[in-house]
Amino acid sequence: MHQHRTIVFFLVALLSLCHANGQKADSLISRIEETSSDEVKLSVYNELLSDFYNERNDSLLYYAEQYLELAQNANQPTHQIYALEYQALYYDVYKSDYSQSFLKYEEALKKCDEYNIDYRQDLYHGIAILFHISDDYEKALSYYQLALENATEDDSFQKKILTNMASIQSSLGNYEEAEQLFLAAIDIEDDTFEMINSLYSNFGNLYLRKGEPKKAIPYLKEALRIGLEKENRSGIFYDISFLMDAKIAMQDKEGLDTLIQYVDQHGDAILNRREKTIIYRSVFEALQLLGDYKKASAYQDKYIKGYEDLIGQQRSDLVYEMEAKYDNEKKKKEIAELEVEQQRAQNERNAWFMVSGLVVLIAIFLFILLRTKSKSNAIISKSLAEKETLLREIHHRVKNNLQVVSSLLSMQSRFIEDKKALGAVNEGQHRVASMALIHQKLYQDNNLSGVNAQDYIADLTDTLVEAYGINDRVNIVYEVDRLNIDVDTIIPMGLILNELISNSFKHAFPDEREGELRVYLKEESEKLTLKVTDDGVGQGEVEGKNTFGSILIQSLAQKLQASIQTQNEKGFMTQLTISKYKLVS
Repeated sequence: MHQHRTIVFFLVALLSLCHANGQKADSLISRIEETSSDEVKLSVYNELLSDFYNERNDSLLYYAEQYLELAQNANQPTHQIYALEYQALYYDVYKSDYSQSFLKYEEALKKCDEYNIDYRQDLYHGIAILFHISDDYEKALSYYQLALENATEDDSFQKKILTNMASIQSSLGNYEEAEQLFLAAIDIEDDTFEMINSLYSNFGNLYLRKGEPKKAIPYLKEALRIGLEKENRSGIFYDISFLMDAKIAMQDKEGLDTLIQYVDQHGDAILNRREKTIIYRSVFEALQLLGDYKKASAYQDKYIKGYEDLIGQQRSDLVYEMEAKYDNEKKKKEIAELEVEQQRAQNERNAWFMVSGLVVLIAIFLFILLRTKSKSNAIISKSLAEKETLLREIHHRVKNNLQVVSSLLSMQSRFIEDKKALGAVNEGQHRVASMALIHQKLYQDNNLSGVNAQDYIADLTDTLVEAYGINDRVNIVYEVDRLNIDVDTIIPMGLILNELISNSFKHAFPDEREGELRVYLKEESEKLTLKVTDDGVGQGEVEGKNTFGSILIQSLAQKLQASIQTQNEKGFMTQLTISKYKLVS
């Protein structure tokens, strides 16, 4: 009850503050219009945009553009950098347009280099946040490190960077590294409420990820208290989401209705798509715990819609990157062609005027030819590296999308009571996971065109062992050649293996029976032989026929031009002899 009164009090205070801030903004705009001094105008613009950003006023871009134009006309590079930073923040927070935001930060960095202005730390930090919220943790860490290297003796700033780096290590599951970074941040003395709020929130989330929600709750409550007291609206929905998740994990219903009420009143005003998606998911799960399934369904729809919008934006960013790279490669090609044409003309002129020096000309021509070839090779190598990076990013995002589909199937299964329907949904989740694992391998490994069969089959089997609770009672034996298999081959093979291994785990070893499962994959006589054998109870006459799994195996076998043989003696064996396949080096 006390918590409810506290939230109501701060809601009233927030309305009063918004009115006061509106009056302050009008006053600052009037000062800009009335003064004739460019120096005073620039200073007031900076103050106005700071207020607009803190209050999430969507006039930020309009006045940031005016600020930049005035700073350019007055030849004030420092204010130009500030204006570009505000534009970058606008595209990040209001539009979730991370590509456009990155370009503004990049333009500001060029100004720092051009005029030797020491403001790089803030710009590197802004870029790091873009990659952080886009889940590109490797790039985010590299830019946080650059920000830290360029940081001055600013305790608050260093505390902020260490907290963000700790948050990434927590997301990656590197909990010890995350805890060390959090503790290092805590050791830095700083009373800035935004920083303390962020530190408590992320530290609580670390314990939440470690599966220790009871330890997380005090930190998350304190983070939310500070956010409400100081009206830190930029992060308050993350605090609410983390606290909800901790309570859901503990099946603690107390206070959830108050948190949901706050989101009901203010959630639609959230501008950041990622923040919306996270808070809607938490509210959906909280409403499930409270038993309000009708309202939970509405929030589930909001969550799915928010996720689709977020993925759509990521696709737009990806298309933008592809177009930019294409234009860059096209310009390089035109330059290379022009250089070759100019060289050819030069050689012709030399041939007319220097016939007597033919031997020398041949030597020069060979030298130029070798140099041109070296340049061409460098351009091709760089272009190939960029394409590999882009392809790796595509596999990363496909893997993320498949994992979200798997999560949605898991969430949907909570509403299913029919055991057959629940089993079908769980099997569908395993099939999606087998495909996600392929894209994860392609993203992590150096070879983007193929997957190592030994590693993939072992990881897939381990996932199914955990899913079906097999533990150590079934001994897994692998007879798998170390083959790098093309994506178009490994995906149907992975789905077939998922069905065969799942069938063995479900049917071959009932009543905690012990046994052995063998997986065989070898290239023999220009064909692949794939075989899964168990020494379980065998398969009945009807069992396994005309099921979705068997139909799926038949369909995938046709794609691979594979023959299928089965043997139902002393267990069960399925063998596929695959004619259509491709190996990669």
